[in-house]
Amino acid sequence: MQLLASLVFLTRISFFAGQSYVDPTTLRGHLQPLGSQGPQHPVTTLSHFPDPETFHMSYTRRSRPLLVKGAAKESPAFSLWTDDYFLTREESDHVTVTVEYGKKENRSQLGSTYTMKSFIEAYKSRDIYLVTGVPRYIMPDILLPSALLCGGFQNQLIDGVMWFSSGGTKSVLHNDDVDNINCLFSGVKELFFVEYPKYKEQVNLDHTSGSYSSVDVDSVDLSKYPGFKDVEFYFARMEAGDCLYIPYKWYHQVRSYDRNIAVNVWWNPLIEFNTSDCDSKDAKVEGFPTFDKYKFAVLDSENGDEDNEVGPSPSVDIKNYFHSLMKKDHSMTLLQLIEKLQQDKLVISPGLKWVPRMNELSKKIFVLLDVDLDSLITEEDFNAIDDKKVILHVSQFVMTNGKPPVGYDNTHD
Repeated sequence: MQLLASLVFLTRISFFAGQSYVDPTTLRGHLQPLGSQGPQHPVTTLSHFPDPETFHMSYTRRSRPLLVKGAAKESPAFSLWTDDYFLTREESDHVTVTVEYGKKENRSQLGSTYTMKSFIEAYKSRDIYLVTGVPRYIMPDILLPSALLCGGFQNQLIDGVMWFSSGGTKSVLHNDDVDNINCLFSGVKELFFVEYPKYKEQVNLDHTSGSYSSVDVDSVDLSKYPGFKDVEFYFARMEAGDCLYIPYKWYHQVRSYDRNIAVNVWWNPLIEFNTSDCDSKDAKVEGFPTFDKYKFAVLDSENGDEDNEVGPSPSVDIKNYFHSLMKKDHSMTLLQLIEKLQQDKLVISPGLKWVPRMNELSKKIFVLLDVDLDSLITEEDFNAIDDKKVILHVSQFVMTNGKPPVGYDNTHD
């Protein structure tokens, strides 16, 4: 009788909800890896990048992903970036990079700072991966993709990010408020995409401050995330030397294999292609179009000249500023800090958007403020802060839109 009553109750609830109950265990891809839940379509593949105008008209304007085979092989990085190369560069001894722990991405997990040399010496034996702004000393090794060399693309560059691991990494499902080309110099990557805005109602990015979903990418629970049963997936397999265009706002999840090095180029979506720009001298650069020849909004602030550091504004009390972010909560988690920084004009200056890597840079601020290392900023932390040291570093970080705190070197052996 109890079983019968329960079934009647479920039937009535389903009726009033306007839909019938569906047992998730009967659905395709339940508790299977992301991408198993629906049909998969291959991404359009070309043997070379189209010219910038064609790229805009056929791909960025239409929001269509594109895999370009062999395009990354044109960059010196494709042949140069061995471990020995990094270890023999003198700059690697002191240039710091951001390193994340746990190859299955956890965005609430705090990262750390290594020198490039210490990372190279450790990455094969530790559960870590590098995600950092391209260091200035290796920017001449990377060519800007030819599809971005004119028409206005080259004036909308936001960030260049380097990814480096021994393989086995898995990202969360997320989307970005920028257009993106990922070029792979070593290893293999597999990516699943879900089209935006076609499926924006079905894909639940339950971490809005970071634009990502907490869905387990290895085991999608369709009782918690039923929207995935109704979506179509695009799939791309990148091999060393390939580049991949990821359209603005498209949901994507990335898996990396083998020794893996890639560089992303992020730029603001181009509203209108400037045809005349491609014939102007202003769009040309002397020599090869390497990263160091272009302005990136975030990279330029991060890789500023060390002899011209930007100090704290005397009109801003940085300690009180961060204290005020807690308001009446009396404590603040990392995700709360990111959400509040995203909305603040002190951090996001006019014309500069919050880009994905700023989430990682915000973690550095959090580490500096979380004095007792309990993953929560509290009144006790503020009372214990070394005003002369920590707050100075934080202010330099904030006032330059993400420049690593000067002197902050939590380097690991």
